Amino acid sequence: MVSLLKEETHSQPIGSITCTLVTPLYRKEGDRLIESKEYLDKGTTKYLYRVEGNIGEIEGGLYIKDIDRKQFIISLGELEVLGDHVRTCSRNGIILRKLKKGMKYRVVSIHQKENGVMIYGINDKEFISSDEEITFQKFIPQLPLTKHV
Repeated sequence: MVSLLKEETHSQPIGSITCTLVTPLYRKEGDRLIESKEYLDKGTTKYLYRVEGNIGEIEGGLYIKDIDRKQFIISLGELEVLGDHVRTCSRNGIILRKLKKGMKYRVVSIHQKENGVMIYGINDKEFISSDEEITFQKFIPQLPLTKHV
């Protein structure tokens, strides 16, 4: 899903994740994730510091598994449509729809192609290329977040 920032943990969050269901948390022991006794309540929002595959790292050395499921709302930033001819496409590159100038979309995934072009996911089926007439605003942390572990 989110193929961003694979090898390093950042001191600043790269996004936020909100749980729509009660969610178990995990701790890392070596190369394995072990379920901890902690969990996040429904509606809890946490900063996201790293994503690798479908595993997200939040504060305190805790991890959430299967973040590509629909039980999470992820925000990695915001995308604004600047041009009149911006289109979304599927994972296979099929054009899905034309977007209206001035519209803003929450970015849920970011992928970088080999040629350096960024692909922004605005949901799990629609993607917009950085080649289009758009601007991307990185996630900006805002306090306070809801509930704590």
